[in-house]
Amino acid sequence: MEPYAHETELKLPLSLKLFLVIEKLMSALIFRRDGSINRGVSDFFEYLLSVRPSSPRHGISCEDILIDKDKGIGFRIYTPSTDPG
Repeated sequence: MEPYAHETELKLPLSLKLFLVIEKLMSALIFRRDGSINRGVSDFFEYLLSVRPSSPRHGISCEDILIDKDKGIGFRIYTPSTDPG
């Protein structure tokens, strides 16, 4: 006899289970009950990813442009490259 769908157990890797628990905790800390965002907490967890200088991939190159270092204002620009990479 086959178990019901709601009775089957999902076999997830431990790393994925840990990620889901952490993500749920982060969401509970950042999002308020009224739907607004707690910016103080979200800014604490925010991090910036910088582009590693490398050759263009799939015909696209990217570059980070920093506008104001003190305020952390900048943008990433993607441009077509002549080298198909």
